[in-house]
Amino acid sequence: MAGLFATAFIVCSDLAVSATIGRQTLTVAEAPFDARLISIQADHSILLEHDGNTRKVALRDLVVWGSYIDQNRQPQLHLVNGGVLVGDILKVTPSQVTVYSRIFSEFAIPRSLLKAIVFEPPASPVSRDRFARQILSNAADHDEAQFTNGDVLRGAFAALPTAPKTDTLNRIGFQTRNRPIPFSIPLERLTALVLRRQESPPPQPAVRQGRPNRVALGFADGSRFEVDDIEANQQTIQLAIDQHLVLSANLKTFNNELTQIQPQNPRLTFLSDLTPASYKHIPFLQRVWPPGIDENVLGGRLRTAGTIYAKGIGMHSAARITFRLDHRFRWFRSELGLDDASENRGSVVFRVFLQRDGAWGSAYASPIVRGRSMPRTMNINVMQADAIALIVEFADRGDERDYANWLNARLVK
Repeated sequence: MAGLFATAFIVCSDLAVSATIGRQTLTVAEAPFDARLISIQADHSILLEHDGNTRKVALRDLVVWGSYIDQNRQPQLHLVNGGVLVGDILKVTPSQVTVYSRIFSEFAIPRSLLKAIVFEPPASPVSRDRFARQILSNAADHDEAQFTNGDVLRGAFAALPTAPKTDTLNRIGFQTRNRPIPFSIPLERLTALVLRRQESPPPQPAVRQGRPNRVALGFADGSRFEVDDIEANQQTIQLAIDQHLVLSANLKTFNNELTQIQPQNPRLTFLSDLTPASYKHIPFLQRVWPPGIDENVLGGRLRTAGTIYAKGIGMHSAARITFRLDHRFRWFRSELGLDDASENRGSVVFRVFLQRDGAWGSAYASPIVRGRSMPRTMNINVMQADAIALIVEFADRGDERDYANWLNARLVK
């Protein structure tokens, strides 16, 4: 398959999508709208059906189509670049893990691409998010076996000497400083195996003019990962996550399971990718809450109305965060909501102030936003603005569970 490892998103033939579900679509210039994905085009665009009409959206004009929801019913394989693959673990060896996925059938992941195998994901979304964050931030020089009874063993994941075939299917080898000869651990006793990084990550490919660098895809089974390339024919699709990992799927299965497309868009700058100029939280009582950068204030992923958002800022009332703009952007857009962890509690007002010629002025104030409300959309002109301030204020319930999320908070040139 020539060109599969090029550093751009390439579809060699149009991918007809048979799903009938309309999903929220965010573009660079428009208000959100629901649309059904018809196909992914070879010219780096997607065809959508909206209100009975077909329309074409270039990936360079797309913020995100669809949504992503994780799950805790199957093991999760966390990749070093932050992606997640979901499937049943067939075999674990020191060099690779063999997995069966309802989408991609059987495939093997090299250990160099793996950060952790989570055999039993936590049931609570908040616990799941914290666990994932702990895994990805782990920079230890050892492997870590986490057991179902809460015990943790640190050492090295290793091959079992002269192990029978059944051992490699149902158990792993592990060694510690006190036990240098590898001993076996049944997989059923583990909740997770966290791996030390074996090598530096490969350099990021350069952004290509007029098309996205990488594209994140979300699926109904809870998988979400970025791809460099896509190739397809009438029956099969191949996704290149890395030059060492290419996943294949039946095209019809892929179409039915795909729930999200989110390109890396050079036309956008997410606020969460900028360094704040200042931040201040004024506690209602005593606790001070730092901001969540691409996560909520609890340290979990941004979850609002049942959907996980990859980009955004979490804040707790009453708080203010500012960023320098220096006249570089034209629009600021975001979706506003309380995190699902607020449940049916929490109530806040979102405000935006802009600084022009050294003076601050109000640019936006939302109605009261409460827990379990659907996200609200905001769009303000920031031309000639020196700086922007995002403010979250108390509303009618003090600061009880005021876990506010600025979702997909983005600047457009």
